[in-house]
This record gives sequence, structure tokens and C-alpha cells, in this order.
Amino acid sequence: MKSIIIDDEKHFRDMLVELLHEAAPHIEIIDICPSAEKAFLSIKNNKSDIVFIDVEMPGISGIELIDKFPNRDFEVVFTTSHDKYALKALKQEAAEYLIKPINIIDLLNAIEKVEKKKKQTLQNTSMHNEKKTQVIALHTGDGIAFYDVATIIRCESETNYTTFYFTGGEKIVITKQFKDVEQMLQPYGFYRPHKSHIINLAHIKKAYKGDGAYIVMKDGSTVPISRQKKEEFWSQFGN
Repeated sequence: MKSIIIDDEKHFRDMLVELLHEAAPHIEIIDICPSAEKAFLSIKNNKSDIVFIDVEMPGISGIELIDKFPNRDFEVVFTTSHDKYALKALKQEAAEYLIKPINIIDLLNAIEKVEKKKKQTLQNTSMHNEKKTQVIALHTGDGIAFYDVATIIRCESETNYTTFYFTGGEKIVITKQFKDVEQMLQPYGFYRPHKSHIINLAHIKKAYKGDGAYIVMKDGSTVPISRQKKEEFWSQFGN
């Protein structure tokens, strides 16, 4: 990870550099700034993962500086000699708040938090991108049709045919065993509440209990819940 150190006091800058070299050599220090004014340009022009910034500095404070980056893609670790700024720092969604002189254990904990947040962000981005590009191929009578999985509302089986219902009112019929359709869709958040129906869980609007339990989809269509599936459905989604 790449880092920037911002502090108007040289001995604190030097201390943090030494601690990082000793405790976290994998953290690359790409710039060291003595003021918020110089730091603004450094943050803007350099791609950093973590910014260590003093709260109290002449002119522009650390908190005021971070305010200038509302859509930041880096994590912030505030450093200060006073704990009275803790609440303000937390409101900035800082990864950590360190009191000077900085304890090496606290520094390592702060870095660990940053690494966890970065990892989670990457995972969320990856999942989001995967979701955006989830496409399935359906063999029709005259060729192959490609559909975004998110547009499928539900599927209904009748003898050897399966009807796919999509957002916007489109529907197509394919020749495919229903168990194969279920196997194809299950990894994408689909559920089979009845032997003849498969639904996209993202398109459920409401589910009703009782002897004639059924599900209402967002397009207004209804899907029955079989007696065999009632207990499983309510135990999985009813809490």
C-alpha cells in the first residue's frame, strides 16, 4: 500500500516514518508534507491508499483538508496530541485515530483496519462487476438468445417446455428440463418454491402464508408455494 504523511512538526514526521519502516515495511511512503496546502496537491496528484494526517496544523486543519475530498478513494488515519478531536475524526469515517506519541501497536492496528477496509472494498467492487456482467445463453428454436440474469423475473414449467418471464413484459419459451434450468439459475439468487416455478429472489414483492401460500412478484404475477416447500421457505426467508 502507498501512503502519504502530513504533519507540520518535523520530529513527528520523522517518528512516523521510522515506525512505518520498522513495523510495516510493506507500506510505501510516497510523499511527506509539512502543511495542508502542500498536502492537498500531493493527495490530488498521487494515488495513495492511506493518508496519515495531523489534525492541528497552521492554516488549514487536517479535518478541513480531508473535507476537500468527499469522494476519496483512500483511507484516513488522523494523528494528534489531543483527544478532543476524536468525534470529528470519527465523523470523517477515518480508519483510525492515533494519539501522539504514537504507539507501535496502535499503528499496526490502524494499518490492519485499513487493509481490511481495502480488501472489503475490492470484494464489493468485484461482486458488483460480476453482477453487472451475469449473462446466460438460452437456446431458442432459431438460435441462441443472451440475457442479463437480473432481468429474469421467474420461470414456469409445462411438460417439456420452460417459459422465461423478463422485466418489460418479454417472455420466451425454451425446450429444457426444469431441473436443468434450476441448476443453471441457482448460483444467481434464484429459488424453486414449487415444482413448476423458479423465481428470482431480487424480484419478490411479498409472500403470503396459509394453506394457499403464494408469492407476489414485482411485476404483479403470483407464484404458489408448495406444501413441501412451505416450511423451508419460511425458515429461510421468514426471519
